[in-house]
Amino acid sequence: MTESTTAPLIIVSGSPGSGKSTAAAALADRYERSAIVGGDWFLEKLKQGKIEPWLPESHDQNTRVMEITARDYALAGFTTVLEGIIGPWFLDVVRAELGDVEAHYVLLDAPLDVCQARVTSRGRG
Repeated sequence: MTESTTAPLIIVSGSPGSGKSTAAAALADRYERSAIVGGDWFLEKLKQGKIEPWLPESHDQNTRVMEITARDYALAGFTTVLEGIIGPWFLDVVRAELGDVEAHYVLLDAPLDVCQARVTSRGRG
């Protein structure tokens, strides 16, 4: 097994339908070793005792999920693109977890009608 070195973490955030998944894929394709991590996936895996992530009382739960999500791939040497609705208040959590790992925060913005059309076309709730 080769020794791993840390790689950058790129957080892509924005509202539903703003293009996070598309942007994350384009960014990941630019690196030889990369991983895309969907922040929503980690929250979906929580079952018993899960607090809906938009509620104020979910802050501790969401912080723990961010700690887990932010660390593993980047520390294993994969440029990691973390995409999801990730507020800037979690940047301190990411910095604390990753230490000196290079990190970037990208916030996508799209017109409301575009986001609504994209979300509606998905056919999911």
